[in-house]
Amino acid sequence: MLFSRKLLVAVASMGVAGPVLQGATVQFIEGGGNAFVANYTGVQDAEIFGYSGSLFDFNSGATNGMQIGTGNANQARKLLVRFDGLNVMAGQYASITSAKLVLRNLGSANGGGAFDVSVYQISDANAAWNQGTKAIAAATAGDVTWNNRVHGSAAWAGSSGLSTATTDYVATALDTTTVNYNTPSSTLWEWDLPPSLVNQWITGGVNAGLLVTKANESDATYWGVETSEGSAGPRLVIEYTEVPEPAAIALVLPAMLAIRRKR
Repeated sequence: MLFSRKLLVAVASMGVAGPVLQGATVQFIEGGGNAFVANYTGVQDAEIFGYSGSLFDFNSGATNGMQIGTGNANQARKLLVRFDGLNVMAGQYASITSAKLVLRNLGSANGGGAFDVSVYQISDANAAWNQGTKAIAAATAGDVTWNNRVHGSAAWAGSSGLSTATTDYVATALDTTTVNYNTPSSTLWEWDLPPSLVNQWITGGVNAGLLVTKANESDATYWGVETSEGSAGPRLVIEYTEVPEPAAIALVLPAMLAIRRKR
């Protein structure tokens, strides 16, 4: 594939019209198929609860809906999302032009209608958390919770609830979107992701996932989204540039060789 890209550059530099790189879009969603995998099962997602008492150590990996925001008495709710198994795209594209995290609205909320939700890159030190299998119940060994990246063996790198900027997550938000639970349950909300980050996930770099959290947690409002256990959970939408087919590249070789002979 790298040879193909170098060839195109060489062809262009010699003034030969080569095959045009085509754009394409792929979606990764739990249980869905695409051009790279027949049945994708790589979504990890869980809500972590910033409540007093035992909920600090509760897991929600098996619920169909999760909440983001703050409930009564500023009880924080944060969503963790990670897309594993993206290496199926490795070597199959020339470049990534854009990427988005997409969440489906469930209309479950409390209080006012609209507020900002930000998405952050979780730090490399907090990689390898596991969504768990509890439907809002006490965690068992290995589950992710507010207190621990891995219940029973590993705390978050900075502080509980991934609350420490830089240590727990990259301090600058990747994107912020204003959501409103007073919309149909089918509403899709989007956050732009850096192509370089998604390329890193595909090519074998650290993939610690994303932290989705309310931008201002001073008021008691929260918002519900569908999870990977539902029919329309978190999805990663990637726009990429395809690598030309060998047959298309072969078409420009005669012209390239002819120019070289003349030179």
